[in-house]
Amino acid sequence: GKRLLLNVKDIMHTGSFIPIVREDACLQETILVMTEKRLGMATIQNDQGELLGIYTDGDLRRTFERNMALTTTPITEVMTTSPKTIHEDSLAAHALQMMENFKITSLVVVNAHNTVTGVVHIHNILESGIM
Repeated sequence: GKRLLLNVKDIMHTGSFIPIVREDACLQETILVMTEKRLGMATIQNDQGELLGIYTDGDLRRTFERNMALTTTPITEVMTTSPKTIHEDSLAAHALQMMENFKITSLVVVNAHNTVTGVVHIHNILESGIM
C-alpha cells in the first residue's frame, strides 16, 4: 500500500539540503558543495532556480582524467546539461524505477516550471520502505 501512495515530494531532500551551485561557479566550488551536502552530486541552477545541469561523482572522476584545473574550470564546461529529472508529484516507486533503468543513485526533482524543488536519492527510497 505504501508503494502506491508515496510521492517523490514526500521523501526528497529540500531547502538547504539541496546541493546548489550557480552557473558562474568553478569546479572547486562545486566539489565543496558536493562534499558538504553528501548526495554525490550538485545541481547547477540560474538565479531563478531553473535547472541548467548536474555534476556527479562520476563526472568528477572523468574530469580528473582530463586533468582540468579546479579553480579555473567553469562548471558549465564539465556539467551534464540534460540530467534525469522527475516531477515532485510523481510516485516514489517511479523514481526507483528510473534509477534502476538508468543505473543512477539520484534524481533532480522539478516542478512544472523546471524549477528545482528537491533531490531524491536512492537512500530516501530505501528509508521510505517502498522497496
